[in-house]
Amino acid sequence: KFIAACRRAGVRFSVTIVQTAKVKTTIATIPDDGWIEIEYPHPIWDEDQQRFVSRAQIAETTYTAFSGRWRVTARLIVRRIPDLRKSTADDQGVLFPVWRYHAVFTDSPFILLQAEEQHRGHAVIEQTFAEIIDGPLAHLPSGKFNANNAWLTCIGMAHNLTRAVGVLAGMNRPGSCRDFLSWKDRLMPKQYPAELRQRAVRLVAEQRDQYQTEYEAIRSIAAKLGISTPETLRKWIRQAEIDGGQRPGTTSAESAELRKLRAENKELRRANEILKAASAFFAAELDRPTPRS
Repeated sequence: KFIAACRRAGVRFSVTIVQTAKVKTTIATIPDDGWIEIEYPHPIWDEDQQRFVSRAQIAETTYTAFSGRWRVTARLIVRRIPDLRKSTADDQGVLFPVWRYHAVFTDSPFILLQAEEQHRGHAVIEQTFAEIIDGPLAHLPSGKFNANNAWLTCIGMAHNLTRAVGVLAGMNRPGSCRDFLSWKDRLMPKQYPAELRQRAVRLVAEQRDQYQTEYEAIRSIAAKLGISTPETLRKWIRQAEIDGGQRPGTTSAESAELRKLRAENKELRRANEILKAASAFFAAELDRPTPRS
């Protein structure tokens, strides 16, 4: 009904659709050479994998949705990203990705790259709406004019502050709360699984000869494995060389021991401060004169 209403009003539509068996069968008909590699200028957070995604492939085909008088034939734009939880590497270290698919049903007149980018732009706006609806707007209407006015003011202030922080964080554009969180994570990256770190370092060593420079190998493999920046992978490689005795420096075991000693030292200082405070308290209690009866 929604799409039919859009067509009656002469409005274009672009909606995400559920991965039904029919949709999956249609996606499976897309040939391997029909996919186009794209890189996002700003990584997108993937809730299922709990990581930022900067690499994807897109393709399109024709799809007929619904039946009867609601029957509509339009474009099916599909975006797929590698699922690192299921991807595997063969004996030669070649990565065989397992893909996750996201389908968009649209009658957009724009070319594939533009239509897919515009739909992602709409998703950013929808995310902003969702954050507001799940946050301050959840308190409205409260039945009191002043309370409603206060919540609306808070919405405006919070939204403008997150946009300002997004620009200050180096995004060069205003953004939503999710944009800010993505950049916060890039500035303070989360811990990658040890298995992923080891696989990435191993793949660079095994495939180095396939590239003109080591950095080209690092950049390519970092993108394939969904690592936020090539510099992150480069640091892993240098640390692996130190751990293996190929380069001077502090090994991972030594760094871990230093962190442990610092934590123990901090805890001892804290316990010492507590004992000092307790001693001062009891000394004051003992010095206090006893009232005569």
